[in-house]
Amino acid sequence: MTISEIAQTISDEDSSWKPKASTKLQEARSELPGHWELPVDVLEKFSMTSKDHVLDLPQMFLSPEEIEITKLQPANSLVEKIVSGEYSALQVLEAFSHRAAIATQVTNCCTELMFSYGRKRALYLDEYLKEHGKPIGPLHGLPISVKDSFKIPGYDSTLGYVSFIGNKKDITEPSPMIKLMIDLGAVPFVKTNLPQTLMTADSENNIFGRTLNPINLTLTAGGSSGGEGSLVKQRGSVFGIGTDIAGSIRIPALCNGVYGFKPTTNRIPFADQVAPADPTYLGFEPSAGPLATNWDDIELFMRHVLNSDLIKYDKTCIPYPYNGSISLPSVLKIGLITEVDYFPLHPTMVDTLEKAAGKLRKAGHEVQELRSDIVDFYKEGFKTCFGMYMIGASELKNGFDILKEEDEPLIDSLKMNPGVVPPQSIDDLYKLKASQQKVKAKATSLFDNFDIIICPGNAGAAPPHDEYGIPPFTCIWNLIDFPAAIIPFSTIDKEYDVDTSQYPPELLQPRTYPVYKENTYLGAPGHIQIVTPTFQDEKLLEIGKVIDSVLNA
Repeated sequence: MTISEIAQTISDEDSSWKPKASTKLQEARSELPGHWELPVDVLEKFSMTSKDHVLDLPQMFLSPEEIEITKLQPANSLVEKIVSGEYSALQVLEAFSHRAAIATQVTNCCTELMFSYGRKRALYLDEYLKEHGKPIGPLHGLPISVKDSFKIPGYDSTLGYVSFIGNKKDITEPSPMIKLMIDLGAVPFVKTNLPQTLMTADSENNIFGRTLNPINLTLTAGGSSGGEGSLVKQRGSVFGIGTDIAGSIRIPALCNGVYGFKPTTNRIPFADQVAPADPTYLGFEPSAGPLATNWDDIELFMRHVLNSDLIKYDKTCIPYPYNGSISLPSVLKIGLITEVDYFPLHPTMVDTLEKAAGKLRKAGHEVQELRSDIVDFYKEGFKTCFGMYMIGASELKNGFDILKEEDEPLIDSLKMNPGVVPPQSIDDLYKLKASQQKVKAKATSLFDNFDIIICPGNAGAAPPHDEYGIPPFTCIWNLIDFPAAIIPFSTIDKEYDVDTSQYPPELLQPRTYPVYKENTYLGAPGHIQIVTPTFQDEKLLEIGKVIDSVLNA
């Protein structure tokens, strides 16, 4: 059944789900202290039709101490101040909680406000430090946010499904990633918003509404970890943890102008999250990973996670210990993808890539542009990706079946046609696997001559709401399990008239592909995506540090 056919089976006239959703939203917001509620006249200024940004709003409501604490970067500096006693973990938690409360009221970035959970945890850390004279772990006292899919006892993981409301009664243990973060000393204190079904790049659902982009409220915050991208950009947490099977970490990162890292599959804990369907992946698997406002915090997260005894937390993790001895050449050989087969890039994306190349060449690195005659695997890769996304047993419940349980309407961004037919037979599955191997061989061959590949994360910058469409520039690397990361770079400062006459007609269907017809994205963040082959996560981290220092010094 196509998405359009599914939409026809779900009525928008029956609003029986609305009271249940409204009650849940009120419950989730009950931990918002009255003195942190924003004035009505302030809230009325902001909506998804306003091009305003809200990044300066916290300055109006936070105390000088809260501003000082929440602006301190990188995260190591904050840990040092907590361990030295300059700040308590509770002080830090309260400052970030206040900032997250403001962010949620204007951008709908959080689902569960776990402020009481965070306070209890912070108090424990302060008592531990006082009693033992040492931190509990390398992330001692850091307030972190996590995607709503991660389990935390006492709180729902609704995934935006009305029928999942109340599922906290079945959550008795934290997800492995949460257990690990707690053992490392972090303080999970909010869960963040995501899209209905997790299958779109716009984080909207019928319980918590739409997450907005704090840079420009008319632009998408991305998905499916969109709440993370928006909250982290507003400095509502030190760093956030999202998940990625088609770009769900990297899309919010590029839309909101933050850093996002998708590791190789099973290098870090992913298991035991709430999922919209049977969590058995016949095609390829998702990854968990960090979003942050600086590369040092991405590296901090990855280093300490990979240095942990991961099998203790998640039996599906591959015991591949952190390699801290990566040696890089003084001159990096960089392949730059500025053109791909089938999927046109917006001129602003090409400009951003070429501007990045110019800075890297000036810094002494070798950069060679790669055109579509070499990079000719994106179309096949995209169709293979989406064919694999559609693999599933017919007798098992899927994400759309869940909507029917409460007769929830489908959100608009899901009403698109990716132009891919689901596999119908074992032969079709074999063809998909053969195609996957072919694409991986082509992509791997690029690294015969380069240390790293720089490429687009999207056709352009963050598009307006519901117009992101398909994600060929990110899902290609999920398909072949290459670690990939987004580095924010530059800002869109000029407009172009986009000639769509050469676009494949199927891409011009509503919501399928961003064409940026309306000049709405001035001021949106630019970005690059960096990629290395499977299991070269540490190399990606080290080269990313070099590239970021050149581009964003």
